[in-house]
Amino acid sequence: MALTLVESAKLSVNQVYQGVVQTAYTFSQILRFLKFDAIKGNAYQYARENAASTATVYDPGDTIAESTTSFTQITTALKRIIGDAAIDEFAQQTRSDQMDQTAVQIALKVRAVAEQFESLFIAGDSAGNSKQFDGLRVMCTTANSNRVGCGSDATDGMVLALEDLDYLIDTVKGPVDLLIMSQKSKRKLKNLFRGSGASMETRSELGTPVDYYSGIPIAATNFIGDALTKGGTVDCSEIYAVSLAEGFGVVGMQNEGTMQSVERPDTGVMRLPGPQVVQIGPMETVDANKWRVRWYTAIAAYSNRGIACLDGVRS
Repeated sequence: MALTLVESAKLSVNQVYQGVVQTAYTFSQILRFLKFDAIKGNAYQYARENAASTATVYDPGDTIAESTTSFTQITTALKRIIGDAAIDEFAQQTRSDQMDQTAVQIALKVRAVAEQFESLFIAGDSAGNSKQFDGLRVMCTTANSNRVGCGSDATDGMVLALEDLDYLIDTVKGPVDLLIMSQKSKRKLKNLFRGSGASMETRSELGTPVDYYSGIPIAATNFIGDALTKGGTVDCSEIYAVSLAEGFGVVGMQNEGTMQSVERPDTGVMRLPGPQVVQIGPMETVDANKWRVRWYTAIAAYSNRGIACLDGVRS
């Protein structure tokens, strides 16, 4: 069963694990919502839906046309996101009376790993860098019919309008569970609402306000960029609409051996996703202990119709 980091933190009684995943989803709005599947080995092979099959009505005696869904076989390899932190023993021993120096440095390294994951989730490109997994930008193309442009597919970038967001949402042929945009695009969206005399819906989740558009939560990220080029316009951004439905939308992946295990009487052994914290031990040449935060992970998109990108977004 695919789980979010938020759900996983509730299921575990391991305080270190809870602290790690809570730090991860605190600093990545995307990780609050993304679900993760456990996989065996270092790669996952699956069929990605390209185009849906069709059905129609017939009279008796009519010839029935055959139509099947088309798929592309995809193999996604797990990638390694790793960060090391060397904690000086003098600082640990003399400055931890108010705040544990090891805990502080590990939390900061978890944040860095979460931000690196979010960066790859958006802009990862395994063709350009084999150490990365493919992100949404690579998966959304005109050929896949899941990349559309602002201003009714204008050649150049256009100022965002509410109709553009509706167009983006309609491009996903299934439930849309998350909208992802830059901070600048989110400010523009709020300004559009204020200009119409309305305000965006906001709910408090995990003690943090989350904005919604048409009942869909919005995750703001710093990794889309606001200086992308479309046509002759060089100050554009992108907005993504993502389904998180199992077997249709986007899901995170992690090797099951690197997951936190918890046994429950109702479900048996469950695998909980998230970065691992490993103590490497004392360093040889300096008076410090080294800790490593690592995450063997990637993402999968089960259908081209489960994700969409609106490009050429100007604010």
